[in-house]
Amino acid sequence: MPPSIRKARRPPAAGLPPELEEDFQRWCIETAHLFKWHVVAYRAARVGRHGRWVTPLQGDSGAPDLILARGGVCMLRELKRDGEYPRANQRDWLRELGEHGGVWRPSDRVLIVEELRTGTKIIGR
Repeated sequence: MPPSIRKARRPPAAGLPPELEEDFQRWCIETAHLFKWHVVAYRAARVGRHGRWVTPLQGDSGAPDLILARGGVCMLRELKRDGEYPRANQRDWLRELGEHGGVWRPSDRVLIVEELRTGTKIIGR
């Protein structure tokens, strides 16, 4: 995907403000729990005197936001607001994860529910 497309952002639908990623993440976790998935999410913490947001980790940065597991099935999903795209290190992770990795956006809610219901990757096949 060309960089100009990768970094492009769509305007919010019908003049509504874009949904915050933390609200979308909360919806994803609550919905996953309805379908009996175990879920863990990485949360950024503000550190340092410059107030920069970082996620404490050891190893390779860019891992997906959510790890979901149910009945021997594992999914790792990067959450993005509509019109946003994964950064280079996130794309590296998604490529290495193959069918286990994917990106979820608020506009994909119907398909997200279907993925959680069936345990089968639908988005980005």
